[in-house]
Amino acid sequence: GDTPFVGSVSFLGSKFADSTLFVLTVSVPTRGLTFVRENDRYRASYSATLSLTPPNGVARRFETHQIVRVAAFKETSRSDESVLYQQMVLVQPGNYDLGFSLRDDAGAKGSSIEASVNVPHVSVGSLSSPIPVYEASPRNRLDSLPHIVPTPKATFALGQDSALSVYLEGYVSSGPRLLIRTSVFGENTSTPVWSDTVSLARHDALFSGVVSVPIARLGVGALTLTAVVPGRSDTTKTPVFITFGEDLPV
Repeated sequence: GDTPFVGSVSFLGSKFADSTLFVLTVSVPTRGLTFVRENDRYRASYSATLSLTPPNGVARRFETHQIVRVAAFKETSRSDESVLYQQMVLVQPGNYDLGFSLRDDAGAKGSSIEASVNVPHVSVGSLSSPIPVYEASPRNRLDSLPHIVPTPKATFALGQDSALSVYLEGYVSSGPRLLIRTSVFGENTSTPVWSDTVSLARHDALFSGVVSVPIARLGVGALTLTAVVPGRSDTTKTPVFITFGEDLPV
């Protein structure tokens, strides 16, 4: 559309047994917004609307208005993942029709998307979604919101980026640490290109932490990262994209 964006959804546990924490993160390049001069800075604003509609149910709508300020004019023309929007909602597990629209206020332009999403039941013994992040502070309470800065594009450059950081939570009732088997698979392959067993530390009421995946071991292409507790069948996954870096000789 006129205001391009990339979005991703993730699922984490909550303090309510019948609810899942639904996390939507959307990235917008600054070139997709209209900036105006504001004293010694530049300012843009946009409106975002999220709707979740269950089958034969009433839609829940969440509307927000956001302001973006940058210090230099060159920041207004970036085409990378430069503006992040995030919405966290408690929802009951099940199938939903998701609608999301983003409108540039000054330029009177926007884009929208509709999709179907299946919200899982994140219960005791399961894992959260693996979430590629720029930074994260491990959560230690289920009644609080996670402090994470995800990367919806989940795109990294071979030769430039050294590691992929993935935030994970585990909901097991006992033990000082939780072992997690993480693997990365290529397209249409059953043999992982990388695999390792890592441990999440207990933080009060849950296990949480950041897993570091070496990008040099992954190769280039569309990949899938999976996480599973050894001996259990509950597997969560997320897409990852590795591209050529600008300085990488072919």
